[in-house]
Amino acid sequence: MLNLHDITEWQKALGLLPIKLFSDSENNFILLDGGIGDFCLDITQEEKSEDYYFSSAWSSNTKNFVSVNGKVTVYNWKKDKKEKIQISSITENYNKFYDYLISNSINSEVDIVPFVLSIFRKLRNLTNDKQSGIEALNFLFLLLASYEENISFDNIDKTKWGLSDFNFPDAEFERYIEEFSVGILGNLKPEVELILRHSSGALFQEAQKEALFFDKRQNLFSGTLSDFYSAKTVSNSSIHYTPSYLARTIVENALNKLNLDEIKNLKILDPACGSSEFLMEALKQLKTRNFEGNVHITGRDISP
Repeated sequence: MLNLHDITEWQKALGLLPIKLFSDSENNFILLDGGIGDFCLDITQEEKSEDYYFSSAWSSNTKNFVSVNGKVTVYNWKKDKKEKIQISSITENYNKFYDYLISNSINSEVDIVPFVLSIFRKLRNLTNDKQSGIEALNFLFLLLASYEENISFDNIDKTKWGLSDFNFPDAEFERYIEEFSVGILGNLKPEVELILRHSSGALFQEAQKEALFFDKRQNLFSGTLSDFYSAKTVSNSSIHYTPSYLARTIVENALNKLNLDEIKNLKILDPACGSSEFLMEALKQLKTRNFEGNVHITGRDISP
């Protein structure tokens, strides 16, 4: 019988790429196939709370968290339930088990990306940032930093978080921090590290669409920005996003060509980085492979 506490067994059986869930986690992974079939996996044999499993899966832009703790339990936050599954039924038919996970992984309007994007829209109303959206993006990072460090936003070290200089928002900003911290559905709380590690590519692709194509007109009754996208085009530009599964495959193949044990300094350049999908994927895979050298990344893009 296959050992479900060995991550390489899952990788071989399903053909998925395991990445550390948190930067310092050794036995918690997210198994990636490029989209809807991604799921989180805990092989520690130490069961955690349901809220941990639900919130971690939600913040990682997945639906399922599979825990192996003498038994196998699938936590699906969308259905707000957990289901115990016999180990033998999984090891004898991995594909059937994986099909079951995919069947419970349909995208929804309460996923982490639309949740954060809705707050980004409100920040654009707060800033009245009707052009590039950069000020609202700064506010979004400020919100994440304030929540993560649990301190007032006006005490945040902007240099530490890579924030450019900008005017601090007024007191109304506090209510958006509160809205973010509450989360949704009562038990889904955002985990900033997981959002940045596993959801930020999709999130900031959508945020850039908002910045470029969002209709700046206000709704008649609510006083907020319209929910409609305008049909305007951006002259002399062509926006193409690299799918996450493609970035993942290219990075994996590139790293396989290198003997990381002999490399002390590694430089990575993406001259058209967009939402930095390649750069983030490279950092995640290097971390998972326990690369101990120095990494210097450079990303450039025509869009601010």
